[in-house]
Amino acid sequence: MSRKREVFVQARERLLAEITESLHNDERFVAAWLAGSYGRGEQTWLSDLDLHVVIAEAYSETLCATPWPYGAGTTEERLALFQQFGTPSLLFEAHSNNTVIRN
Repeated sequence: MSRKREVFVQARERLLAEITESLHNDERFVAAWLAGSYGRGEQTWLSDLDLHVVIAEAYSETLCATPWPYGAGTTEERLALFQQFGTPSLLFEAHSNNTVIRN
């Protein structure tokens, strides 16, 4: 693997560890898991991180708000969450991809 690839993979692994630690220590999140190639254990150096989370009921109204069906943007609450890990270069929300489970 080239040095650039190694640096990318190491940075992605550090980011995943940071996200895992943050979610673990944040009462707003009940559970989280990886989907996609990481979830299947088939990741390559090009793989992205597909993360699914379960939000505690007390925070679901703000963190799960869907003020539009899709678009290049997010809510202020979700942006603040994402910014814990750096400056997002692109945000595109497609709420039709989300599964909402209501009791």
